[in-house]
Amino acid sequence: PRILKKDSVIFDIGANRGELSFFFSVKCDAKKVFSFEPQSRVFGILKGVAEKIKNIIPINIALSDSMEKKTLKIPVQATGRYTPSASFEQLSENNIKEEVIIDMLDNFVAKNNITKIDFIKCDTEGHEFATLKGSQKTLSALRPLLYVEIKDINKKPLSNFLKNKKYSP
Repeated sequence: PRILKKDSVIFDIGANRGELSFFFSVKCDAKKVFSFEPQSRVFGILKGVAEKIKNIIPINIALSDSMEKKTLKIPVQATGRYTPSASFEQLSENNIKEEVIIDMLDNFVAKNNITKIDFIKCDTEGHEFATLKGSQKTLSALRPLLYVEIKDINKKPLSNFLKNKKYSP
C-alpha cells in the first residue's frame, strides 16, 4: 500500500538542497511540500528547486522548541569547502557560523492556518527532539505520520516523548 496519498501535505524539516522535497512533490503527487532549511547557502539551492516545482514552499528558518535567533555551525572540510550538513551542536572543530531564525512548528502551523499535515520528515542533525517538542499541539491535533532521524543521544527521550503522544515505531 502507498503510505503517502496523492494530495498529501508534507513538512520536510531539514530539507537541505530539496532532494526529498522534489521526491515528495513529483513522485508522491503531494499537494504541498513545506520545505524548512535554515542554512542560507543550501537554502539558495532549495529555492532554485522550488522555482521549477510550484507546490514546494521553501522556508528559510529552523524549527525547534523556542522562538529566537541561534548560531548554526557548518562544518568545513580539510579542503576548505564546507558541507551541506549543519547543526546547533558542535559537529567538528572547524566550523563556519551563521545566525538563523528559529520558530516552533506549532507557531508556524497556527500563523499560517494549516489544518492538515499528512507526513513530517525530520532530519535536523541531532536537533530532532527539540524540533518535535515545539510540535506538540500539531502532533496531537493533526496526527501526521512521522519519519524522524534519531541520533543515539536523543533516542531514549525522543522515544518516550513519541510514546506519550501515542506514536509507535
